[in-house]
Amino acid sequence: METQEAQGRQRAEAAAALKQIADARAALAERTIPPWWWYPALGIWVCGCIATQTQKLGDWARIATVIACLVAMQWLIRAGVKATGFRGRWLDSGRERRWIIALALVVVALFLAGVALQAVWGWVGPVLVGIVAVPVVIVLGRLSDAAVRADVRRRA
Repeated sequence: METQEAQGRQRAEAAAALKQIADARAALAERTIPPWWWYPALGIWVCGCIATQTQKLGDWARIATVIACLVAMQWLIRAGVKATGFRGRWLDSGRERRWIIALALVVVALFLAGVALQAVWGWVGPVLVGIVAVPVVIVLGRLSDAAVRADVRRRA
């Protein structure tokens, strides 16, 4: 009789411990979400990089825009780390890896489209492509975040 009660207590304790782990994972998954402004800022950054790097600029102006893009990206990364407390979570999971690779490929395709349209429409083409990049980056970034949250919740 006592052994059945002891087993029942052990099962209840184990179930409570598993519930605590699941709750902790759910809380951690929610902490991985960047601030609401992060992906719009990333999209604007991509827009700016496409719009400036596809223009016919002098050497010094091109160097200055590359430096500005790199500084802005560093600021975005640091702001995201400060807001979430996480660094280097990219490419941890298979599903997130696919979304990040998709985002990178889309950005490269948009950059190439900006170069091609610059030849046809002048400065307007890359700016329009950059504007299109903003919602694309936001959507793909949010899908990547959803994949991370799902993986964090699912992992044992």
